[in-house]
Amino acid sequence: MILGIMTLFFLSAFMPSVQNIKSSDPISDEEKAGLVKMREEEKLAFEVYTFLDEKWNHQVFNNIKQSESRHGELVKGLLDQYDIKDPYIKTKGKYANADLQKLYTELTTKGSQSLKDAFTVGAIIEDMDIADLDKLMAGTTNKDLLNVYENLNLGSRNHMRAFSRQLEMAKGSYTPSYITQERYENIINGDHETGNCFSDNSRCNTKGNKGCGNKNGKACAGNGGNKSCGGGNSNACAGAKGKQKGCCK
Repeated sequence: MILGIMTLFFLSAFMPSVQNIKSSDPISDEEKAGLVKMREEEKLAFEVYTFLDEKWNHQVFNNIKQSESRHGELVKGLLDQYDIKDPYIKTKGKYANADLQKLYTELTTKGSQSLKDAFTVGAIIEDMDIADLDKLMAGTTNKDLLNVYENLNLGSRNHMRAFSRQLEMAKGSYTPSYITQERYENIINGDHETGNCFSDNSRCNTKGNKGCGNKNGKACAGNGGNKSCGGGNSNACAGAKGKQKGCCK
């Protein structure tokens, strides 16, 4: 009995707390708007994948919708942390953002046409998420935001790879609308990514496509190239072809 209590106490020291800790880091209106938008984008992803899972009963949608639910909770945590009103509407398929409201209708309609179209819808959502996350990461030095955004970006890259594989098996293909073709190819040709590469003195451990953190809290957003930040005292962007927009400087 005593041993069991001591074991639970020991393990609890390594378990993340659900309590939000107020941060002293300032947050701009633009950063607040970015969080609000990303909260609804994650809701849209979850609800579209739920719809497609019910329509086609394909495991890829079931797996990824669960990931999107966790992503939404990560953003919700930041909204709570910074006392930002949550735009989340409990009714499925309803959004405060008019553009996302329209997009939900378009994506569910397209995804209903065929399973191949449903895979394309998945690629469209991840394409949009990656592009938006790249921009948000390039526009902030807030470590709380960067940490969550990189987790979301990593997940979206993995999801993009999954949908690309499904499309290939279905004799289909995808042309990105939000990120560049170069960035898309870097992602789908890269390895599955695990963990959070955003930490001091870290390097991402797979091929390109990364928004890595560095000592100064900057991020390499992959706007149009295969960029990665070195750790330590190196802030160079690799493979940016002379374009250092969004890179760690």
